[in-house]
Amino acid sequence: AMVSCDLSPRRFARDKSKILPEAKMRAVLRDIHIADGALKAKHVPDDSTADYARGYYQAVLDKHNVTIKKYKRSIKYYIHNPDVLNPIYDSINRDLEERKQALDTLSP
Repeated sequence: AMVSCDLSPRRFARDKSKILPEAKMRAVLRDIHIADGALKAKHVPDDSTADYARGYYQAVLDKHNVTIKKYKRSIKYYIHNPDVLNPIYDSINRDLEERKQALDTLSP
């Protein structure tokens, strides 16, 4: 007997309760990108980067009350559905740019 492992986008979309809604995914991804920026700004030694990153990413997931399992399932769904993911990233980029501009106006 042959076992089928269907990883098509349809499989992930069957039960929407198992993935993060678009607004929640947008907020999580935005905060992950902010955490990435914070990590880069810290100049963490290469041998410690993974440990720091794990802590930062876990803090983001905790902030949004999201389990790693649901995040991984969601990111897989969105990666397989670029028509949904691309607008999310467009929105994140606009938001981060607005935040940067707001911070730049505070700098002397």
